[in-house]
Amino acid sequence: MMQMQSEITEEQFASMVADKLVNKVMPQIEELVKHYHESDQGLDQKAAAKMLGCDRTTFVKYYLSQPGFPHYMKNSQMMFSRKAIEKWLHDNQVYA
Repeated sequence: MMQMQSEITEEQFASMVADKLVNKVMPQIEELVKHYHESDQGLDQKAAAKMLGCDRTTFVKYYLSQPGFPHYMKNSQMMFSRKAIEKWLHDNQVYA
């Protein structure tokens, strides 16, 4: 039997690679865009704790007790901005 080899041009190869890359990366880019363009609604303690991946007790003990932890008052309730917490985390990283 005779095998047929088909050759592709560099342009076709680049286009195939680009298409695969776009299909792989686009869902991640869309998720980042969604995350950064969502409204910065006020979070209560339970929602802020969930955002940080801990329970409410841990949130109060290890985050809320830190000097400068971002919060604001809405009526008589302490509220938190998702973006302010993300910035605080970034600014307060400890590098070993």
